[in-house]
Amino acid sequence: MTANGAEGATKEQMESVLGIETDALNEYLAALRLDSPSEPEQEGDPALRLSNSIWLRDTPELDVEQSFLDAASAWYAASVFSAPFDSSTAHDINEWVGYGTDGMIDRLLDEDKPLPEDAMLYLINALAFEGAWQDPYSDAFVETAPFTCEDGSQQRVDLMYSYEDTYLEADLANGTVATDGQASAAIPDASRITGFMKRYQGGTYAFAALLPPEGTTVADTVSRLSGEVLASMLEQPWSTPVDAYLPAFSYDYSTDLAESLKSLGMTDAFDRYVADFSGMTESMPLHISKVLHKTHIDVDRKGTRAAAITSVQMEAGASAPGEPVEPKTVRLDRPFIYLIVDTRTNTPLFIGTYLHGDEGAA
Repeated sequence: MTANGAEGATKEQMESVLGIETDALNEYLAALRLDSPSEPEQEGDPALRLSNSIWLRDTPELDVEQSFLDAASAWYAASVFSAPFDSSTAHDINEWVGYGTDGMIDRLLDEDKPLPEDAMLYLINALAFEGAWQDPYSDAFVETAPFTCEDGSQQRVDLMYSYEDTYLEADLANGTVATDGQASAAIPDASRITGFMKRYQGGTYAFAALLPPEGTTVADTVSRLSGEVLASMLEQPWSTPVDAYLPAFSYDYSTDLAESLKSLGMTDAFDRYVADFSGMTESMPLHISKVLHKTHIDVDRKGTRAAAITSVQMEAGASAPGEPVEPKTVRLDRPFIYLIVDTRTNTPLFIGTYLHGDEGAA
């Protein structure tokens, strides 16, 4: 939504980070939103809720371009609110966040603190997912087991066992994705990332887990795992039996994504002297001051509940196998990467890392 209000080099940098031109991304995300069931077709089927809103400071100095608001409405079904940006506005935004995330995230802004005087707009995206496993875990297949953290410490977790039929494997050294035993045999252990997919009821969505090579960190694996390799793994899974072990976990995470986005090359948008959001308004120069992100996830024996909220704060400024095969084993008893994936398009809706047996991480 924010990129629709950017112009010039600011827009070019945002599109470079997004990996696609804004017009094409608008069409893709609109199609995804319209094709995602917000309510389960049958009891227990997954539901995905995507919500967007724009909050404008009610002041004569701010005159927002109608074309920008029309684009947000047309592509993202964004609700637009004019508000005084006092304590009541913080409360109203938090109420909207709670509704948009089915109560999993109920607070984005601190209602006890005044909103920044320079804050002119909030662009907020909410995402909520709830899905029951296609094959739930029974108590007989859950064990209390140690989870080894990257620092060598151990914590106890409920490790859930299931027999899956979708295996993931790739060579991080050269980007080769294994789709059969011959390709798998050629991958050295030090570069082998393995995983599995477990489907939610109905098969439209799946939980994908990726286990880094033994002896490497999640951060190192993420730095070596390109988008192309990840996409290939999801698009070309290996149909083979998997003994899959997944810990039950629940955690909340929050961060300001500003520094991450800057490090990816999106610098102008945060620079009050060079940011160009004239497509949003020409009444005053704007720049992004914060990109607040919060997530919540619960993975248990029955399924998954997950939510994410992202807020961009704009401020005024200067600017199947033929024969039986031996099952693979993927035991997630050390830090791993996970995704919740729309299997129709292999679009990741959530991507995270789980680092600690108690608290989770990113």
